[in-house]
Order: sequence, then C-alpha cells, then structure tokens
Amino acid sequence: MKILVTMCVAEHSAQLHQIFNEEGVTAFWETDARGFNLSGKKEHRIDNWFADKKRPINSTISFVWVTEVQARVILARMNRCNSDSENSEAAFAFTLEPEDFLAQGKLSF
Repeated sequence: MKILVTMCVAEHSAQLHQIFNEEGVTAFWETDARGFNLSGKKEHRIDNWFADKKRPINSTISFVWVTEVQARVILARMNRCNSDSENSEAAFAFTLEPEDFLAQGKLSF
C-alpha cells in the first residue's frame, strides 16, 4: 500500500476525481488550500508553485490509500494531464510508505 498525496489547482480537481474513479479509488480525503509566493520571484519552479505574491491560488490537497500499481498509473495520468494542459503545473503528487510510519510507531490504528 501507498499513501498518494496530490496537490491540484482547484479548477482541475474534478478531472483528478475522475482519474481516481477510473483507477478504482473508492475513497479519498481532500481539503482546500491556498498557495502564496511571498518572494515574488519566479526563478525556480518551487517558488512559483500555484501562486503569486499578491493573489493566492485556490488548490486542493488529497490523501488516497492506493496500491503501488494504482499509484504509478495515477501519477502517469497526472503527468499526461499536466503536459496536455495550458498550465503545466496544474497538479503535483508524491507517495508515502505507510509501513515506514507504522514500523516506527508514529502511526497507529
């Protein structure tokens, strides 16, 4: 199992939900987020991640329990969507290993 964490510009969240559904995700947790770029610089991709200095960008963050195969497929589909979109940074994602947290006793059920 993996925990897939996605960050997406809010206007693209319906497309992300569709990907989840098509890849067999039956439940996920999502929250709203606003991104800010306090430096005002746009030199590095991370400095300009979803935001500008004066106007925040509404985004969502989702947490999904998936298999390793589902994670790879969803990440690949998100990358394709980004490359097909006018906004090549519309969504980002990464995976976490829940076993690492469980083994260290930092997460329990």
